[in-house]
Amino acid sequence: MKFAFSMVSSLILGILMASCISSKRIAYEVPCETKKAVVWATHPLQQVLGDKPHRDYDRDKLPGIEFHAVRNEYENAQVIVSAKEDVRVSVSLSNLTHREVRNCIIPGDCGEIFVEKTIAIKKNWHRNGAPLGDYPDALIPLENANDFDLNVARKGRNLGFWISLKIPTDAKAGMYDGQVLVAMGDEVVHIPVSLRVYDITLPDRTTSRSHFNINANEVSHYELDSSKEMFDAYVQFLRSHRLSPIGLCGGIAKKQYASRDERLAEAAIEHVKAGGTTVGLPIVQQIKDGFKLIDPDQLANTIAFVTHEGYKCGLNLPKAFACYNYFIDEPFYTNQPDGRVEKMIEAYDLAIEKATKILLENKEFDPKSDLGKEIMEQIPKIPHIITDYFDDVNRYRPPLKNHDGTPFTYAGKKVALCPKFNGFTTAERRAQYDNGFERWCYTCNEPGHPYPSYHTDDILASPIAISWMMAEYGIQGNLMWVINLYGLSGVKVEDPYAEAHIGTGANGDGQLVYPGKLYGVYGPVATMRMKAILDGNEDFELLSMVKAALQKAGKDPIAGIHALNEGYCRDGQLVGGNHEYERARLKLLETMEALGIGK
Repeated sequence: MKFAFSMVSSLILGILMASCISSKRIAYEVPCETKKAVVWATHPLQQVLGDKPHRDYDRDKLPGIEFHAVRNEYENAQVIVSAKEDVRVSVSLSNLTHREVRNCIIPGDCGEIFVEKTIAIKKNWHRNGAPLGDYPDALIPLENANDFDLNVARKGRNLGFWISLKIPTDAKAGMYDGQVLVAMGDEVVHIPVSLRVYDITLPDRTTSRSHFNINANEVSHYELDSSKEMFDAYVQFLRSHRLSPIGLCGGIAKKQYASRDERLAEAAIEHVKAGGTTVGLPIVQQIKDGFKLIDPDQLANTIAFVTHEGYKCGLNLPKAFACYNYFIDEPFYTNQPDGRVEKMIEAYDLAIEKATKILLENKEFDPKSDLGKEIMEQIPKIPHIITDYFDDVNRYRPPLKNHDGTPFTYAGKKVALCPKFNGFTTAERRAQYDNGFERWCYTCNEPGHPYPSYHTDDILASPIAISWMMAEYGIQGNLMWVINLYGLSGVKVEDPYAEAHIGTGANGDGQLVYPGKLYGVYGPVATMRMKAILDGNEDFELLSMVKAALQKAGKDPIAGIHALNEGYCRDGQLVGGNHEYERARLKLLETMEALGIGK
């Protein structure tokens, strides 16, 4: 999704520019104090709590807004209004003009402005030193915020404005200048903006894989809309953040489908053509040999049918397939009967064999064609994702056993093991996941700091670190159990915007978006954490480009990435914070430009 001002936003900008003639123009200083408020710019990753004195953030106040970006990526900035009285605030971004080539302009409508809505955090669950208070999190589009008075800065509180700027693919490299205008009644503060566009272009194509679950029941309950179109709005939202959902077929469809597989095939083809990298394979259970196992016939038929529908469209869909086996979720944490994990893997392998046979028996499928050969090579590589560790270091339960009581091991098994980041703490442990299948990782409410997370009260450099460590450790996929869970055990939260903790043992865990219905948004409302995830996914592509260039030059790509993030993240943990990330990011961009990578 390319952010752009709506007609309403353009109108607001025009009014603001015209109002400068009659309003009091205020030159920006640090701090910039007016009769109504203290206005200040801060780092894009800085979380400014709504209920803290602005003086607590004196070290984070900046002389202006600085963007460092490549073409075709989003970059962010923040403006904070610390109100002395209740005041309605409007914020706009001017055109950005190239310093040397004056007719080169990046229009202000390449950006979108959001109001940062705060959410209460009343307990720090992981003792990471984060303060309690009202954390900025939900990002309400400015025009919607205006309709609901969310852009009114209240006396004695901080109100944040988030600026998301999309750099055009044809932007000329170099320095640009502009302004952010902050209007408060008859006062207009002009904050200087500088943008450096590096001579690098971020590819449209996403290469990382992901499985971020959308809970269809929560969508229906909080959006008051159970349609396929509403569920698809959530899917499209994830794609706009370079992510893929676990399921593609939520919501009630108006169209009648002959089977679930037919609907999945249609959705999978659309998703992949739109840039999605991962298509989740649905599974059902059956009882066999006394175990609840996946039904290999159902899975085989689904793989074969959807693959063939993609084949007819010229697509190698198995390259996007992934099977998250949630029936044996977290065997390290839950009690599993002896032999169940062993038999589950056998059932999955049988499904792959049967799917291959069904395709080869299909007279409309040519396994000797170029596409047919690619598909036949890819089907055995479809990742069977199990959220477990290779070793027993992080195991809460006794070690797994085979059905005959002998010790179970994942060695030699065709699985894509998916541990949390505390499974990658040493080079030796990381090497355990080199089994010829994709590496995956996931985060949940544990472990907390210093391991990365998506928690509301974690620093925003934490979600980004996941992508940096994925790039360094050769981890292809990222799993998130749910993005829109607002209540547990069937208890619905009346206002999901009110308080972060909903019973998961972590603030914001399982809640990376908010329902848009309450504030007139169709589909989900983004969070600052989701924008950090997008930043990380964009960085993953840049880091992958560096790795490819180093490998081509005969140099060690892993050592190269490690050198870039040495003070930021290491051995599955954060060793630095927001500022260390910003330094690592600049080092990455400068290295790429110096080597001519990404032109």
